[in-house]
Amino acid sequence: MPPTRPTPRDRDTVSPIRVFVLVLAIVFVVEFAIMAALAAIVPASKDAPFLSLIDSLVLVAALCPALWLLVVRPLRALVSERGALLRRTMTIQEDERARIARDLHDELGQTQTAILLGIRAVANSTSLDQAHERAHATKEMAVAAIDATRRLARGLSPSVLTDFGLTQGIDRICEDIAESSGIDIVRTIHIGSARFDPAIEIAIYRIVQEALTNVIKHADADTVEVRLLLEEHRLTLSVADNGRGVHTSADRHRTTEPGLGLAGMRQRVTLLGGSFRIMPNPAGGTSLRASIPAHPISP
Repeated sequence: MPPTRPTPRDRDTVSPIRVFVLVLAIVFVVEFAIMAALAAIVPASKDAPFLSLIDSLVLVAALCPALWLLVVRPLRALVSERGALLRRTMTIQEDERARIARDLHDELGQTQTAILLGIRAVANSTSLDQAHERAHATKEMAVAAIDATRRLARGLSPSVLTDFGLTQGIDRICEDIAESSGIDIVRTIHIGSARFDPAIEIAIYRIVQEALTNVIKHADADTVEVRLLLEEHRLTLSVADNGRGVHTSADRHRTTEPGLGLAGMRQRVTLLGGSFRIMPNPAGGTSLRASIPAHPISP
């Protein structure tokens, strides 16, 4: 099912233009009321109402550029980014469902069929040695099925994060990515065994995962440093590489497939009340920094 598009009614409801017009209308009405009240209290001339109207219009006209630059443009950019992120998220959900179905069919389905055939072969063996040999081969296929199940489960939900917390979760993902990519990942994690709100833990975990994926796909780096510190009730994460660095706006806003890229990472941090930055390193490479308010909930 394709992602739904916002209706004109929905777009009007969140339109920054409506906010712009509403603010200007409020300013005009308030200013006109103040000037009219002053004219009524201290009559200056018979043209006082007209002058109040002119004063209000001049004030509104003077505020228009400032409100447009400070309110409307940032709001339009935010609404546009969130709309694009929502559409991308819905597309990713459908792609992920299709991927899971394909993996279940290609890996588990075929392996289970092979195990069934292996069991039949064991049952039809004509000698003990032959049965033993076929049983050993069937066992290897069962082990492969278990490994495939674990890979699928790890991709859907990081059980190590749920069971052991951020320190072990980040260690595991760094080890897996370092082993598969050959990149040297240096880890500095100073949070001990502290546990945090699940939303914060999964956000940090996914940001590390997405950042390292970006490094592999785009940075052409051979070393990455991952740092996670707890300072003054804030979790501060930094991921720095020695790759090509950020040079263009296209690089800064690049996304990965099927992930959400930098926009998704920024959105995760913003929703948790944190700050997110990505910048070039003076010595080369790129540095990502995210800071999120966090209070340990258990030792």
